[in-house]
Amino acid sequence: TFAVQKSHKEDLECSLYVLDRLLCLLPERFEKRWQCNALTHIFKKILHPGNIVRLRRDAMRLFVIWYMIVGESKTPEMDRMFALLVPGFPVPPPAAIPPDLGYGGVTCLEPSPVVPLPSTEKTPPDDLSSYLLRSLLDFMVTQHSKSFSYLFDMFRMWYMPHIFPSFISSNSLYKPNLELPELRSSPGLSPYGTCQVAVVEWVRKFVISTSQRSGQSVSSVGDEGGSSEDGIMVRDIFFSSRENINFIHELFRQALCLCFRYAAIMRTVIFTYKDWIQM
Repeated sequence: TFAVQKSHKEDLECSLYVLDRLLCLLPERFEKRWQCNALTHIFKKILHPGNIVRLRRDAMRLFVIWYMIVGESKTPEMDRMFALLVPGFPVPPPAAIPPDLGYGGVTCLEPSPVVPLPSTEKTPPDDLSSYLLRSLLDFMVTQHSKSFSYLFDMFRMWYMPHIFPSFISSNSLYKPNLELPELRSSPGLSPYGTCQVAVVEWVRKFVISTSQRSGQSVSSVGDEGGSSEDGIMVRDIFFSSRENINFIHELFRQALCLCFRYAAIMRTVIFTYKDWIQM
């Protein structure tokens, strides 16, 4: 039985590698929704929440590539799958019309796990939502500015309203509200607290320069992604429009409003502003 399972995993890894190569080498075919229904079914199986975490993470990376390539030609079901990449978030309603597979209107059965998580194995890591959210954010960073902008817009649409429900998009650095804020009560512990921290840390590592990183201050975040070529591209996009700049400042304002359990991320935001002021 072990030999069969090992052979099955090896075949799966080979299939994922082939899919990876096809997505990278034939993007113009996938852009036209080539094999869209077949790929939708495949991704539903390998992204199934009953699979082992490693497979779900590998499948997430491939799905993000496919979702990015298809772009505005995506189906409603692809949007729904993107919104379900990270567990623990509300499930969007299914598409009104199921995809037509082109075989006399026959539809697929509900997909099942490909490599189920063994009942004797502890689910790693402890905070699966935060872990997979950080993975999704990292997978969104590509070498193409247009592709990253598209993925970032989709992330803001599907995830940000749940992670930061009190996010005020109308707040502007260029037209600040100078009135004194109303006294607010101490915020309670959000079910998405660790996800909030993950998003703030991810954005923060791209909005500081390499020279600021070299200071090794309290504001330093261990990930050096912002210093890479891709990181510089992301930073340029973040600072390319007033809308994005307002997003960053509102995100940091939200971080400063978290409960004191996340005091570390509050200090990180404060030191980020300190670094900016001292530039």
